[in-house]
Amino acid sequence: MTLCNCFNRGLLDAIDNKDKEAVKVMLSCGADPNYREGSALMRAADSGVLEIVRLLLAHGAGISDTYSSAALGVAESRGHFEIATLLRSRAEKIKRATGRRSGPNL
Repeated sequence: MTLCNCFNRGLLDAIDNKDKEAVKVMLSCGADPNYREGSALMRAADSGVLEIVRLLLAHGAGISDTYSSAALGVAESRGHFEIATLLRSRAEKIKRATGRRSGPNL
């Protein structure tokens, strides 16, 4: 296992444990916020910890429609409406910047 994979796995563990400080450390050490097809953002949306979602977004998480849409669905299904609002807003900004239309989920 490479060192980077250790940080990536550590990031997922930190998210699962709702440990904001550990998330910060893993990201500062080079963990990929889009590791394993965006599972970090989906796990964060599931956790309900808005600050962790913000940290991941600030580090480039969810840059594809697929990742953002999946995380949005998770947040909504769990009743984490602040996170859902943040993800929807982020998706709209990306779509405006790229000139794409919004899909049915975003």
